[in-house]
Amino acid sequence: MLEGIIRESIGKVGTKALRRDGYLVANIYGKGFENINAAFKMNEYIRTVRNKDTLAFAITVDGKELNVVVQGYESHAVTGNLLHVDLMVAQPGVVTKYMVPVVTVGSPVGLKNKGMLNIAKQRIAVKAAPEALPASIVVNVE
Repeated sequence: MLEGIIRESIGKVGTKALRRDGYLVANIYGKGFENINAAFKMNEYIRTVRNKDTLAFAITVDGKELNVVVQGYESHAVTGNLLHVDLMVAQPGVVTKYMVPVVTVGSPVGLKNKGMLNIAKQRIAVKAAPEALPASIVVNVE
């Protein structure tokens, strides 16, 4: 489980100090839920997000255990390092719009004839409760 800390200072100076210490700045929000300004260790966050089985994953902030989904992130234009992440609380039974990743399977005929495969959408908007949320949508491109 990913553990985070509450950010006391929200301004530029405090944020830069946290990033220098290896933290990733995050905003946690949800329907009927008070916003939390938090920070997570960068390496732990990346390891957790890469190894998760479902779209939602568990975090602990200030002793509260929350089930969250990544809604958006900001990365540095040159280095590609993560700067900021938005996490939405996945509340059981509440239908919300989520962005679900698309996974392509197969090899299209056009690729064999020196064509190109252009995937227009990497993610698709899905309205569902967190319990019924798929980890990804598989599309056969053959």
